Order: sequence, then C-alpha cells, then structure tokens
Amino acid sequence: MDIYSKRAIQQIDETLKHCQTLRSNAEKKSPFLDGVTKAEILAKMSSTISHLSPDKSVYRSQTSDFIRIFHSNYSYALNGLMGILLALRHDFQAGHLKTFHEMVQADVFSNFLDMADYLLEEGYKDAAAVIIGGILEQHLRNLSLKNNMPTVNDNNKTLKTSTMNDALAGKLVYSKTDQKIILAWLGIRNDAAHGNYGNYEKKQVSLMLQGVRDFISRNPA
Repeated sequence: MDIYSKRAIQQIDETLKHCQTLRSNAEKKSPFLDGVTKAEILAKMSSTISHLSPDKSVYRSQTSDFIRIFHSNYSYALNGLMGILLALRHDFQAGHLKTFHEMVQADVFSNFLDMADYLLEEGYKDAAAVIIGGILEQHLRNLSLKNNMPTVNDNNKTLKTSTMNDALAGKLVYSKTDQKIILAWLGIRNDAAHGNYGNYEKKQVSLMLQGVRDFISRNPA
C-alpha cells in the first residue's frame, strides 16, 4: 500500500476515534446529545469525506444526501456518514482509490501543463488552477530575466507576479491585451490557492490552460 493511502486510512481512523470520544463524553453528561456535539461530529465526518474523496464521487453525493434528508434525525445521519467513512476506508485499503498525491507523483506526466490537463479531466479543477498559475508565474519571472528586468525588490524580496506583469507589458514585451488576460488568470490562481473554489468554474480553468500554453509559445523565455 502506498504512503498516501496509509495516511488517508490513518485520517479516517482518527476521525472515527475523535467522534466516538466526543459522543462518549457527551453521553456521560446526558443520554441525549446536545446540538453542538451533534453538529461537531457531523461536520468532522463530512469534512474528512470531502477531503479524501474525489469530486462528484458517490462518497460526497451520499454524504450530502444523508445530511439533507436526515438533518433532523441525528442517529440516521450519524450512522450514514459512519458507513460512508468505513466504505471509503475499505476502498483505500483495497487499493481501489487513487489519491491526488498519487497522480501528482506519477511518472506519466511529461510536464506540468500535461499534469494540469490530466487533473482537470479527472475533476481536480482547483489543483489544476494552482499548477497552471505556478507555471505562469515562473514564466513571467523568466521573461523578466530574459529582458534584464528585476524579479526582486530593493529588499531582495520576490516581486509580486502582478508587478512583473505590469512591468513586462509596460516594456512592450507583450501586449496590454495579454496583460489584462494574465491578470484574470492570476485571479483564478489566487482564488484556487486561497480556497475560494466557488469563484470560478472548470471551463474557466480549461480556457486558462489553453491560454497559458498559447502565451508561452508566443513569448518564449
């Protein structure tokens, strides 16, 4: 078993143990769980499922269904999420699931843009956006060096990518139109890096990937 599956199983076990401890401690005080404890247990379980399972997987959809349908019946919701966690654990144990980390480590990727393309097709739009943005940032840095322009400030701190973008366009290394498009791409990258996943769609990341490929080919560094 690979190390990432082992870590996933460990996280599931820790979640189950933590939730059982919360439940036991609460039941010592009262036979009926208080609302705060119920909410914490359900949130912990659903968070673990969401973190470890792929987008649009049956694990995520069933978790949403249980919470939506049985939100007023704690026992049903708890048992449902516990069953989903155990099923997820079994699939990791049996090697039926590929983690995001496995895909990143795989040797099949010839370069980072191909990696981003693959991840995007697999439904990992957020990871793809971060990778594409990182490639774009490095390319702008390389363009700056190629054109004898600074990449650090007077305090030897790395310049912001947006600052390099403005400077490169100002020196006519590329057009103002490219500058504006790059600014939009950097916005998607920043949203992805800061967890604002609802601010953009998969289609936008796909267009970003195509655009960055084209930009790099037109502006080699």
